[in-house]
Amino acid sequence: MELLFGKVVTDLSEESLLCGYEWIIENQEKVVFIFDGLDQATWFLIRRHRKINHHERASTATVMYNIVTAHLFPRVQIVITSREHCIASLTAELRPQLIYGLVGLTPDDVKRLFIALLGDIGQQQWDRMCSTSPAIIPLSSVPVFLIYNAIVQKFNSENPPDTMTGVMLEILDVLMRSQHVRDKQVLHKLKEMAFRAMSESRVVFTKEELLKFGIDPDLIQDLVIKVPGRTRASHCLLEGTQQIYFSHQVIEENLAAMFVSEMGLHDFEEFVKEFIHQNHWSVVRKFVCGILLNPDLAIDWPPQMLRIKDKKEKEEILERSMNEQLKETNDSTALLELYGALYESNDASLIQSHVDNINFEYTTINSSRMLAISSVMRRSGNLNLLRFAKCYLTAELFGIMISNLKGSQLKIKKFVLDDKFDAELFSAVIQFTDAYVEEMMLQNCRGMEELSIISRTVVSKKVS
Repeated sequence: MELLFGKVVTDLSEESLLCGYEWIIENQEKVVFIFDGLDQATWFLIRRHRKINHHERASTATVMYNIVTAHLFPRVQIVITSREHCIASLTAELRPQLIYGLVGLTPDDVKRLFIALLGDIGQQQWDRMCSTSPAIIPLSSVPVFLIYNAIVQKFNSENPPDTMTGVMLEILDVLMRSQHVRDKQVLHKLKEMAFRAMSESRVVFTKEELLKFGIDPDLIQDLVIKVPGRTRASHCLLEGTQQIYFSHQVIEENLAAMFVSEMGLHDFEEFVKEFIHQNHWSVVRKFVCGILLNPDLAIDWPPQMLRIKDKKEKEEILERSMNEQLKETNDSTALLELYGALYESNDASLIQSHVDNINFEYTTINSSRMLAISSVMRRSGNLNLLRFAKCYLTAELFGIMISNLKGSQLKIKKFVLDDKFDAELFSAVIQFTDAYVEEMMLQNCRGMEELSIISRTVVSKKVS
């Protein structure tokens, strides 16, 4: 009862709260629980939790475990939102029956919105981006990243970055030049605050907390959003408590990665050893790999942006750790997260020494994931096996792969496809095979009837 009502409704009597709680127990079919942002929770479901009844007190994690496993409120509908890495780590008893992946904007929408955001120079910059940094386009299917990318393209039209890390570093550089940010040392304070919050799985701050770090929230308006607190007395922004968020969680994660990159050598080594490969830190890991390993970002940032000491030693520590993780990782979702970090690092030697086979089965692949996969393929040079089985691929995804591999010397010994497809996808597959593959196999391909004869003719096909 306290978990459901105590933090939201604060002006009802104990008797009223109990009546509401009993109503939920008796009318579960009419109730929907929405748990928003599971990846931001400060407690963990994947532990041993005891079973409890509806009136027994327990920790938040134990209560949530009992609800998600349907021991409590078995007839209530549950909706959970989360980033992919948190859902992927759930055990069978915790995993939702249906999982929907939000794929973001379509390529046509990305193009139209990008051109509209940049106005008169929109078409010119779109054409330039397509020719000089096409790899950044699939990442722009996420609306907020599309906006960040458009801003960076406007301020750095001649040499725009082609990784998420590059865009986020430049967007912070742009924001720090804003007239609203008058304290040019505030970024270093924000880095520590973001890291401390990430360590506690928090995305919400109070004004008092910012002031404790020496940060005036009114002076960083381009970086944060202020909303009313959760009491009825503070529904107006001009009175009562306020909650403060970064304008997007990715800003908090990038700031935390900058803090990690600037740690003392001993603390950095301990963090890499103990934490960096945990699901919770997966986006931070991408940014750390980009900041420390990507040679394209090894530039002289102004001191108010980055102050990295012992960079060579940190690179070696991170590379060794990534080496070990590549050897040990078998789970496809975890591997995709690693590939995303490898893409940000742009480390060809690391990829070539440890990536011989790419094999995904029952894995949802979206545009950003295909970008990461094809970037790893591009840098690998040679692959013994590339296999996609029941990954729900589309011609659009293969188009991203082909575009990102353009001009590469990639050679693939064997390509295996086991998936549903139509004529458009089949055409893209053949185009890809002709360019890079020695032997292709189609297995259990389910699609249009008229393709069945063609499919049989290309099984074990040798491409000259």
